[in-house]
Amino acid sequence: MFAFTLRLLVIFAAVQALTTANPVRARASASARQLPPSSLVSSQLSSDIPHAIGVAKDVTNILFFIVVAVITILTYVKAKRTILQPIRTEVFKQQIGLFTQLLHEFIGKTEIDLLDAAGLDTMLRVNILRVIDQYASDMFFLAIDEEQRPYSTTDCPQTIFNLDPDVMSIVADNDGRTLLTAVRRPWAEFRLAEMKVPVDHIAARTRFASYLESPLLPSRLATLVQEYLNTLDLNVDHIQSAIEEYAHTVSARFPTKESMARVDIGSAQNRFNELRIPLKPIAERIVNFVREYLATDKLLEA
Repeated sequence: MFAFTLRLLVIFAAVQALTTANPVRARASASARQLPPSSLVSSQLSSDIPHAIGVAKDVTNILFFIVVAVITILTYVKAKRTILQPIRTEVFKQQIGLFTQLLHEFIGKTEIDLLDAAGLDTMLRVNILRVIDQYASDMFFLAIDEEQRPYSTTDCPQTIFNLDPDVMSIVADNDGRTLLTAVRRPWAEFRLAEMKVPVDHIAARTRFASYLESPLLPSRLATLVQEYLNTLDLNVDHIQSAIEEYAHTVSARFPTKESMARVDIGSAQNRFNELRIPLKPIAERIVNFVREYLATDKLLEA
């Protein structure tokens, strides 16, 4: 491009030099009028030269200004890229930090590891224990100190309420405050009205929500992270189903107060494993996306 521009500038300079010589050519043309007829053709040709040079000059001027405009635009584009490059570099560096944190959630983790990190196994265990404690309190009048149990407000600071009218009734006390009260039903028809949320699950959801809030997260990756969060929510629903199925059998499992000394929740855990949606496939898709986005394999090959 620059070599072409240089050639045009040289042509432009040559035309300018030729144009400067026009007066001399013009005087020569004036003298030609006094020549004999045999020299008229030659004189006519000589008189056309200044006109041709003028046209060439105009064309060269047009080309010159076009080239100048093109060079100006290209220079601007290059300067813009040069100015924006540090910004892009800094954004990429920030993305690397975000991707590192996100990949730490998944790389080297098995399905069991992912379940533990999301607090799902803990949620299943503490809520089954709470149901068993409720059964012991209802049937055998055992005193249960909930703050000393694994589902205490310290270990499980949040609660998920089932607002189905068949499960939870909404009433107002004498002061006009709204109260949620679980609907009483036989244990064979038990419905879970409340589910305690352990700190591990709260922390996991908070971390993934923070990834989604980052403007550095590519839209496709944000979709995958949201899918992972949605899968966690669906598995929470499956925890509820497994607990309710287990609760339907507590009367047969614990017919006496003494039998409650031997609590086995393995059947509920097995049922949850049958119902739940695996986390590992979605985790692998997230990892693969990040690697493709960063072109890690190509960088290593280079």
